[in-house]
Amino acid sequence: MMMATGKGLNDIGDIDACTINPKTEYAIVTLKLIPIYFGICVPSSCQADDLKILEDGVSSLAAKMGMKAEGLVYFPNRQSFNPSTVDILLYIFFSILAIFFIIGILVEYSSLFGKPNYDNIGKEDDSKRDKELIKSKNKLGLFFLSFSVGRNLRKMFYTPQRKDDNLTVFNGIRVLSMYFVVLGHTMSGFIVVPVINFTAAQQMADSWWAIYMSIGFYSVDVFFFLSAFLGAYLMISKFEGKRCFNVGMVYLHRIIRVIPSILLFTGLLIAFYQLSASGPIW
Repeated sequence: MMMATGKGLNDIGDIDACTINPKTEYAIVTLKLIPIYFGICVPSSCQADDLKILEDGVSSLAAKMGMKAEGLVYFPNRQSFNPSTVDILLYIFFSILAIFFIIGILVEYSSLFGKPNYDNIGKEDDSKRDKELIKSKNKLGLFFLSFSVGRNLRKMFYTPQRKDDNLTVFNGIRVLSMYFVVLGHTMSGFIVVPVINFTAAQQMADSWWAIYMSIGFYSVDVFFFLSAFLGAYLMISKFEGKRCFNVGMVYLHRIIRVIPSILLFTGLLIAFYQLSASGPIW
């Protein structure tokens, strides 16, 4: 029944060599809810019921190892993607959003919905140029201008500093910590992702690249500490001289800023993550 297999656990084998032969078909042996994969090449005449004995054997082996998981054999090439209603609605939403982005760029760099007058404003004075841009547009233009990618990116990376501010160095440390956190998660993902065998994962863990994973572990603490410290510092300076401090409004402001971004990113993952790659275990 089985003509070829991978070399070990989490080794999906040579997919191309199996699929190029019209008499063979590629299949995956795995455990439900456990990311352990094993690639096999079987005759194309095989059906799922024909491999039931293999599923039972995997389930029995998992039980002996103390894992409560059922064995599963499936043919990835026979599975087709059928978008759900939620997927279709998200595709429509992000298509409209993309159109708004394009219109926003056109509004910013053209005379659409109003022409700004930059004659008496220098090219390096971004603040005055932005005020003149807002002043020149009508209400519909202002709506689309809020979706301009270039304008929003400038505002995101605009960090005005006071001359007497001695804490600017912490912003740089926070950015470096963030980079190490991202790099550490990326390296960890390379090891746990089920596309290589355990031997290759062990070799990667023993290499000098693995130092980034340990640095990322400590960088999480540094990043969160500095973020909280700088956030408290900015709030104290903002409310300096005021008698009251509205804690509820601070949390409401953070929720309004953070929640929409999280929801947007979650919707983006739901809609497009499954389409971003392909493969037998994707």
